[in-house]
Amino acid sequence: MGRKKFIFPDNLFLPLRIREKMTAPNSESLELVRQCQEGSRRHQKRLYEQYAPQMMGLCMRYAGSEAEAEDMLQEGFVTVFRKLDQFSGKGALGAWIRKIVLNAALMHYRKHRKHLQQVDRSELEFALDNGEDIFSQLSAREL
Repeated sequence: MGRKKFIFPDNLFLPLRIREKMTAPNSESLELVRQCQEGSRRHQKRLYEQYAPQMMGLCMRYAGSEAEAEDMLQEGFVTVFRKLDQFSGKGALGAWIRKIVLNAALMHYRKHRKHLQQVDRSELEFALDNGEDIFSQLSAREL
């Protein structure tokens, strides 16, 4: 007699965050969205508090500092609340919010990366080959 082959569901081995994207929103999240759309500050705060910690982690991946990540998070949630009427209810609310916050973080990153200082490699190599100690170049006040 042959062994029975156990068949796993297709999404069993996917990470939880991806499986969540594949599921329909529950009635609680739909009600939360409806209350937020009606302007309930209490429900807006609840939505923010429920998803902000996860989204902050996402923003930290693209930010140079915690303050920059907070800016990204704020920009993302402003967009979430502004576009809440566009939530179709066909997918998970968390996945929809994640997509918006990710786009906001990427836009913020692209907008602000031009402000990062570019250092020419030849200048860096010259400074290292010059043999000068970095501390000798600092003034007493800077120390």
